[in-house]
Amino acid sequence: MIVEPRPDQSGQDAASSAVEASADSVEDDEKKVARKAAQKAARVERKRDALDGSDQGWAATETMLSGILAWGLIGWGLKAWTGWIGFLPICVLLGAGLGIYLVIKRAGGLTGPQAIAPSNRAAQSTQNDEPT
Repeated sequence: MIVEPRPDQSGQDAASSAVEASADSVEDDEKKVARKAAQKAARVERKRDALDGSDQGWAATETMLSGILAWGLIGWGLKAWTGWIGFLPICVLLGAGLGIYLVIKRAGGLTGPQAIAPSNRAAQSTQNDEPT
């Protein structure tokens, strides 16, 4: 027995189903992005809760010293290889800067007025000026 394929009843049905599939795909992508953002926020919160006060201080100290030491050794190696003494202080300062960056990133970023974008500061100041 030979089965003949059924022709589409109209080209519009295929086009409308493609548009619906595309819209569903966009909604799925938005849900994935929202889920990933929620997972990242939960991860940061778990990290913050996992370290108590003194543990956070020691972790910050360790990160800073590790950055300075690691990049200092790289600078020392470059100084020994090239003979230019400038590599050592540059790499030590680079290590300190990267250590500060990692401490801030590990802590969950800046909070408070520093984290507010300049465009949002004006809106926030007008909201705070209103009497309650």
